[in-house]
Amino acid sequence: MIWLLTFIVGVGHFAHCIVTSCEILSAMLGGAVSPAGYLNWLLPATLGNIVGGVGIVSVLNYGQVRQN
Repeated sequence: MIWLLTFIVGVGHFAHCIVTSCEILSAMLGGAVSPAGYLNWLLPATLGNIVGGVGIVSVLNYGQVRQN
């Protein structure tokens, strides 16, 4: 299940707010991205991670407790 979810994130080119922050922060320190550009990326990425994470955990938890 973990491999499948990780595969979907990679194939879908979804941003992860923690993992991709390293790349964006290094670009910001190198002058390729402005601090405002970083924040403009961080907010939607974080909100998407929250919604996606809650959705995935909800589905997995439901699958564990539902009656057959």
